[in-house]
Amino acid sequence: MTSTRDPDTPVQILLVEDSPLDAEIVLRSLRRMGLVNPVQHVKDGTSALDYLLHRPPFEDSILHPPAGLVLLDLNLPRVSGWEVLETIRKDAATRSLPVVVMTSTEWDEERISDQRDPLTVAVSKPVDLGKLMAALRPLKYFSVVLTTRRQRC
Repeated sequence: MTSTRDPDTPVQILLVEDSPLDAEIVLRSLRRMGLVNPVQHVKDGTSALDYLLHRPPFEDSILHPPAGLVLLDLNLPRVSGWEVLETIRKDAATRSLPVVVMTSTEWDEERISDQRDPLTVAVSKPVDLGKLMAALRPLKYFSVVLTTRRQRC
């Protein structure tokens, strides 16, 4: 995704998760890791694609800045996470977007790994908050994407 964004402005994260409990665990984990990136949460694949492709109700790029990272659940209503990922990789505006697929099955992790897409990684969705924080911690090293409180001071 070509961008002329201000390097001092934290990149927008799009969280695509239909489970309110799982979404809250992810959001809490990101906060505990010290990340200050703004997060837009959508609950289904259709809304994710609408956000990413700037379709209504997300067409206003001031209110809904382009995502710099997607945290994507695979088991979504309306449009599956697999379809969202396929669309992201096919669309010129989103194909270079880093995507972290959150899955609860080893089979899905292997399928993501088999695709050999360097911009897509899979993490298990552990129910335990501590394990989820450990799984998300490597995201801090997407240096262009994530901003911690210390970096902003």
